[in-house]
Amino acid sequence: MLSSTLFLQQALSLTKTDFERDLWHQIEQCPTAVSVNISLRAALRNFLDVNIQTNRDMTDRWLFPCAEILLRAVSLQQRPDAQSRKALKRRIISLKHSRDTSIDITNTSIIAAELVAEPESKNATQIVSLVASHFGSLKHKTQFISSKSINTLDYWEERNRLLGLSLKDSTSDTGDIFLDPLWREQKPPETYARDRVVFESYFTSPRYAFWRDWYRGFLDGKPLDWELQRRVALIPDPIWDEGSEAVAREIERIKAEWLAEQLPQADKVSFDHETGLFEVTPIAIKAEELVETTLKQAAFARSVAANSNCGFNSSSTAWLYIDHTLENCRNDPNAIEQNFEIARNDILDGLANQTYSEDAKLTALEQVLDRAVTDLRANHPDVAEAWETRIKHKLRVAKADQKQIIAEKATELITVASDKMGKELALDAKTIVEASGEVQGGAIRRFFGRVAQMRIIMHSQDVIMRIDSSTAYKGTSILLALQSLINMITTIWPG
Repeated sequence: MLSSTLFLQQALSLTKTDFERDLWHQIEQCPTAVSVNISLRAALRNFLDVNIQTNRDMTDRWLFPCAEILLRAVSLQQRPDAQSRKALKRRIISLKHSRDTSIDITNTSIIAAELVAEPESKNATQIVSLVASHFGSLKHKTQFISSKSINTLDYWEERNRLLGLSLKDSTSDTGDIFLDPLWREQKPPETYARDRVVFESYFTSPRYAFWRDWYRGFLDGKPLDWELQRRVALIPDPIWDEGSEAVAREIERIKAEWLAEQLPQADKVSFDHETGLFEVTPIAIKAEELVETTLKQAAFARSVAANSNCGFNSSSTAWLYIDHTLENCRNDPNAIEQNFEIARNDILDGLANQTYSEDAKLTALEQVLDRAVTDLRANHPDVAEAWETRIKHKLRVAKADQKQIIAEKATELITVASDKMGKELALDAKTIVEASGEVQGGAIRRFFGRVAQMRIIMHSQDVIMRIDSSTAYKGTSILLALQSLINMITTIWPG
């Protein structure tokens, strides 16, 4: 197998057939899951399709449906399940039968999504080749316009450069090629001037804020949390059909709920309609009852999954961890939480690498384990304390502009918080801005956990109207402050 560097050095001296034959052979030797990932990386490089040449904004008509399809595809590839695969196939069919003539069904995002829906390693090479050809044509056209001369070498140089990137993807040693920057150490083509015209709304509109963060994650090799992406991918079809504005609203709701789960609190944020203020109250729950309910639900879900034909059995890692927990750890809530998290990750990894086949019963077990872990972290005092210790050292806010946003938005939030909650918001914000290390991590956990709960409550129009009754448009201002904080923390969430 040739090294990436040597392969690239030889690229221009080889004929088109020799170069492609060797590259295709290498990609086809990869496991199917790897070759599909290589094709998705190629499609992501062409996310802002370089084939489109127009002086109109095509964000809503063209980019939005392609973004939906590509997100669904990447999410399914990372977290395979029957429901997501069925949904992806349904949306591909809908898109291909759309009456909107602006949608090109040969677009690389759509073709890559079809490959994820029906994996086949040989088809991966077709997508890699198509993307490389698109960028080669762009380079050739650009050079012709600037120099008024025809030089086919421009096409082949750029085409082979793109093929070389896919070659490097096939030999990545990170264990997850999505953790490699999309263009690696190379520069992407200069398409900014065209992109700002063709995809103006994508670059400027608030309703595309999530999509900008989503794509930036792949460009930087720091994709948004996969579970968050999966939840966005499973937004119901009628909401997608309403368009980008409706989807943006739903994504805001999903992000708030996801963040609240990641940062469970020992108290609950509520809204007092009489005072028009947010307040916190302790969560009253019997830890012993929570543990017993958790174990019963896991035992039942496992027994159901055992009757499927998905490869999950008494020899499976997830089974063994669940069995050990039920037999030996009933009185150790921290062990239950950690063992169930390992079991859940085994199921997710097994679905991704096809150790387990997709099955609704196995997916149900994974969801029961996920809920169990979340509930224990949120509501069992011993687990909550241990979880905070584990996570707070990962949470960091280092950039000055991020700290400035937190300080400014906290000032706004304090105006709609009770005296106790307001003082704690102010203290946490001050600690985030001035401190570092685990001290900062603990403050981030409480501050953003409460921000997420406040945002969920403000999905109610009644709450917004009640806040507005004190000062016109104050509710809208608070809503925007909460959402900007959630957007910020999700983009820097530790993977």
